[in-house]
Amino acid sequence: MPIEQYIFRSFGPDEVSVNFLEKLDQFNLFFIEKTLVYGDANNASFEGVDVVYDQNYSSNFYQVLISKILNYAPLSTIRFEINNTLNTYCEIFYLDGDEQLDGFYMTENFNEQELFEHNSYQIHKIRDVSIQSINNFWLE
Repeated sequence: MPIEQYIFRSFGPDEVSVNFLEKLDQFNLFFIEKTLVYGDANNASFEGVDVVYDQNYSSNFYQVLISKILNYAPLSTIRFEINNTLNTYCEIFYLDGDEQLDGFYMTENFNEQELFEHNSYQIHKIRDVSIQSINNFWLE
């Protein structure tokens, strides 16, 4: 299945910025079941991130989750650029092969160098929906 890409380009405080931020908030409201991982890092990679985990899951769950995310190709990507600099990058994955993990997940990388020293990384569990619903949302 080819990767669907949704790119939002802004050149400062403009309508694109407002629309993207509203859309991301709506996506979180309608599609995100829970945030499983949150962390900050000095680089643009999820590896080596100092993270906070939802304590309702075992360390083995997180090892498998992160391993699969690092080794699976995303089904969709969402990019938000400001003045040709990446600000927010999200990837949608469907993980399978493990009954506890089966389902959709989203990684979110937020990089606002003017406001924060670090990148923010999150892994979200997406509610039980179809990839078509997710992709249609970003096309609206």
